[in-house]
This record gives sequence, C-alpha cells and structure tokens, in this order.
Amino acid sequence: SCAVCHLPDGGGFIGPTLTDPYWIHGSAPMDLFRTIARGVADKGMPMWSAMLAEPQLVAVAAYVRTLQGTRPAKAKEPQGVRADSVPASR
Repeated sequence: SCAVCHLPDGGGFIGPTLTDPYWIHGSAPMDLFRTIARGVADKGMPMWSAMLAEPQLVAVAAYVRTLQGTRPAKAKEPQGVRADSVPASR
C-alpha cells in the first residue's frame, strides 16, 4: 500500500523518499509510528490506524526504518530536516 506513493523501493513518488536521512514529520521510531497511524491529511496520506491494528502499524514503522541508507534507482530529492541535525523526540 505504501508503494503507491513511496514506490516499492522507498525512493518516493507522490510521497517523499523513505531512504535518506531527511524527514518531514520526525525520524524517531515513535514519530514514524504517529505519522503512519495518524496520516497527513493535507498531503493525502491516509490515517492507517483506521485500516491496520497497532502491531501492524509497529511493523510498518519498523520496515520503514530498514529502508534507511538504501539507494533507490531514482530517489526523490531530500525533503524535510536532516535527522542528525535535531535532537530525537521522546
């Protein structure tokens, strides 16, 4: 389901790339979980908590973290703030 906007390799299409160190809504595991669960209505990202149970949301967030540092063939330009330039959220 994520591939429609983020491509199968996480390189980004309509949505941002999930492979670089730049994040729009935070890079900490709980930031990812919240973004996936709550969605981003003004950007067209659905609220996945309406379709997935909490363990599935955790699994999706964990999977997104595995994409870090991979090199998609045609990744979008970075968007957001570099993760190592701000303190991790708690």
